[in-house]
Amino acid sequence: MKKIAILTLLMMISTILFAADFAEIDKLFDAAQFDKAHAALMTEYNTDNTQASVIWRLGRYYYEIADKLPSKKEIVAKCDEGLAFVKPYMDTAVGEPADRARVIQWYDVLLSRRGQAKGVKESLDRIPDFFAFADKAIAICDTIPEPYHLKAMIDKELPVIVGGNKVRMSQNFMKAMEVSPNVIVFMVDAADGFIGRGWDAAKKVKSGDTYSPAGISDKEFAKQLLLNAKKIASEKSDLTDMEKDKMKLADTLLKKVN
Repeated sequence: MKKIAILTLLMMISTILFAADFAEIDKLFDAAQFDKAHAALMTEYNTDNTQASVIWRLGRYYYEIADKLPSKKEIVAKCDEGLAFVKPYMDTAVGEPADRARVIQWYDVLLSRRGQAKGVKESLDRIPDFFAFADKAIAICDTIPEPYHLKAMIDKELPVIVGGNKVRMSQNFMKAMEVSPNVIVFMVDAADGFIGRGWDAAKKVKSGDTYSPAGISDKEFAKQLLLNAKKIASEKSDLTDMEKDKMKLADTLLKKVN
């Protein structure tokens, strides 16, 4: 009995330490120290370790590196490397539902970034796949915001004439912000999407958008989101590189709604 209690305690300590390690690794990602994050993850990874919390972060590493590469050819090659790494674990990774869902989510992000680098035709051809993988992630865990945000961003960029659905865009932006409120990236991206759509309150009702706030136009709602994002940013002690980029975008967007 005593041995069992000691073993349980050791397992609890190990879990706590491992979680703390992930917190530090996530800080490295936020600080754009991707190689350091990768090195830390590789101390935990081996081919027998199918822990989803490790796999999806390695998938993120491939994306972050690919996204910074100068040429489309290099981006495609790095995305292919990441996709090949993540794919075997999409149905075999073990762990909490949120971590398992994020394995699929980062595969989807890599696939999307690859399509963007390859060109318009590649992206259009793969849109059903982008949505299918996002929905698969949501089916595993519907309380992570990233798949909703990805789907919203696809509809944001996709013209209606080739299948973009601006009501569905609204639905998914609102769901991402519901699941994870006060996230600067989500608020600014949503504001950008609503400004681009540009519907007044009457058209929202006519088009069946029951997701974004009723009684105000897209631009009015976008202004609320942007001002809220700026307030949150002002209260943070430090911003990630992505948040800094989004705040620059927020300043540009505010000029369109003032």
